Amino acid sequence: MKKVLFTTIALGLGVLFFIYLFMDRGELIQVLRTVEPRFLAIALIFQVVAVIGVMYRWKFVLDDAHIDISGWKLLQITLAGISIANLTPSARTGGEAAKSYFLNKETGCKTKESLATVIAERIFDLGFFVLMGLLGILIALFVFELPLWILIIMIFLVIFTSFMVLLIYYTITSETLGLKIVMWLINKFQRIIKRFKALEDVEEKLEKDFKEHSENLRVYIKKPKLWAKSMSASGLMWVADIGRVYFVFLAIGIEVNPALLISLIFVSRAAGMIPILPGGLGIIEGTRMVMISSAGIAKEGAGVHTVIDRFFQFWVLTALGLISAYYLGIKSYKESDVKKQLEDEEEEQGNKDKNQEK
Repeated sequence: MKKVLFTTIALGLGVLFFIYLFMDRGELIQVLRTVEPRFLAIALIFQVVAVIGVMYRWKFVLDDAHIDISGWKLLQITLAGISIANLTPSARTGGEAAKSYFLNKETGCKTKESLATVIAERIFDLGFFVLMGLLGILIALFVFELPLWILIIMIFLVIFTSFMVLLIYYTITSETLGLKIVMWLINKFQRIIKRFKALEDVEEKLEKDFKEHSENLRVYIKKPKLWAKSMSASGLMWVADIGRVYFVFLAIGIEVNPALLISLIFVSRAAGMIPILPGGLGIIEGTRMVMISSAGIAKEGAGVHTVIDRFFQFWVLTALGLISAYYLGIKSYKESDVKKQLEDEEEEQGNKDKNQEK
């Protein structure tokens, strides 16, 4: 974890230096002199609200699963998950496994149950992400004119994400379809799989695991009330994100149309899902600077805004998350720990079944 942290810090400093190279030093100093601390404080408050929205989206699922945990502990686990997601270049999914691990440690629930709640929360997040993408496209078409290339990217992202959400939904709700997709993938990559293990063993294990996990997930995603609650929490998170970005703009003396911010956050969040660098470092900053500059804002303003906003969104949350992980009593974590939890539970269940047969 230390090596990953130092690598992330080095990348962050590299991004700062890269942004600095493209700015006029005199203009940069002028922008920095106009910074209003009171607006930055408001932006930070909005960031706190955004985290609370993320926490409650998961809490609604946990309540439905009857997994009891205090709000304070849940906030710590949420922050820890965010920090690990920021430190791992895995399409921001590294934090999901960490959240499952921490929840298992704190509540004693089975790993399969905790993973199901985390995946369900992720599906609800993607569902609202698609809605905001559609809203961003409508705004770009009828309210605030964006460059054509940005509009094309947004349309592509909405179509692709919608397809993935529908595919996940029908894969989970239709056991037959899900197994067909899994087996189709196995057949396509059977040459690679056979190098590691007998194909028949893989098919048998996947069929068993898929049925167990899909049953847990199916319970959550077929509940309209749970969708409504989770969507409301996602709405709170998006409003808070828009508020944070808006007040950072005001802090450096730039007024922007709030409608633009939906498109800005949507595209930059999608860019952050690309599994290349930890937390989308460099990719998100570059995407934001290009989009802000395309809206007619000077590159110095775009650069300062990007650095300040990413400080709140990335660095502050990463630091708080690591502190939370420490106070949770976990000094080291690996994604393989989740796999070990699952294997231990399966072994325990297997022993119970054998005893019952005797």
